[in-house]
Amino acid sequence: VTDSAREAEVIARQIKNLLPGQDGLVLVVGLGNLSITPDALGPKVIDGILATRHLAGEWEKAAQKDQLRPVAAIAPGVLGQTGIETSEILESLAAKIRPDVLIAIDALEARSSSRLNKTIQISDTGISPGSGVGNHRSEITEHTIGVPVFAIGVPTVISVPAIIHDLFGRRSLEKEYENMDEEFISMHVTPKNIDESMKRISYTISEGINHLLHN
Repeated sequence: VTDSAREAEVIARQIKNLLPGQDGLVLVVGLGNLSITPDALGPKVIDGILATRHLAGEWEKAAQKDQLRPVAAIAPGVLGQTGIETSEILESLAAKIRPDVLIAIDALEARSSSRLNKTIQISDTGISPGSGVGNHRSEITEHTIGVPVFAIGVPTVISVPAIIHDLFGRRSLEKEYENMDEEFISMHVTPKNIDESMKRISYTISEGINHLLHN
């Protein structure tokens, strides 16, 4: 068994402990911008999700859909591309197809360099896209969408102040703030191997979700 396979099984077990029931439609949502590598986690995960909601009749029989859970998957893009808040898109979609649960995947900001591209966070309280990097968008929660929302996130960027804190501690950070340019303080960086990391992480998460939903 490969490391990715073991990691996918762990992800599946953790999500299973949170999901209500074993049946019903699941809507998997990949948040983020595919054109920006550190923010492309969600759309890349969607590429690996096995969507089954559309299977019916002979296709259903050929694909052994009785062993599969109905799943729909979408990467809705970002506000700058669509002119529509992601929460608005998902609220309308949920009202139309009526999923039992929504699973959202998004890239996060790391508070410590030790967690960068190494931690997978799972939450049952939804997500607020862009909040980590100061780009606050409407929250995606059960309150706004109308169905339970579970979030899977991976820290893919880290702020310059967080790096300084890691290296020198809080006192040094407070001292350095006095001499830092405001643009430098708001800067976020990502590891140089982000392309390779994004490919590996997105594959692992998509396999974990597929393993959970389709046995």
